[in-house]
Amino acid sequence: MSSQEYVVLTQWDEEEGVWFVKTSNIPGLVVEAETLEQFRQVVCDVAAELIDAADGDDGCGDIPIQVKAEAVACAPRKAVAA
Repeated sequence: MSSQEYVVLTQWDEEEGVWFVKTSNIPGLVVEAETLEQFRQVVCDVAAELIDAADGDDGCGDIPIQVKAEAVACAPRKAVAA
């Protein structure tokens, strides 16, 4: 198994209503999902196969993957009396 650290940065697409891969060091990883938990699960479902294909390893054991989420949140301001 590769000792490389794998990181996936996901971003929320407001128009499409999905989380998508913004950047990743997992070759060929292109996924999206409606919830962050679904996104994490899809990444886990496909990552090992992509990583093994890229580095020629078909070892066993878990591959740790950091999934980092990026989204914009707006905090509404209360109206100020003039």
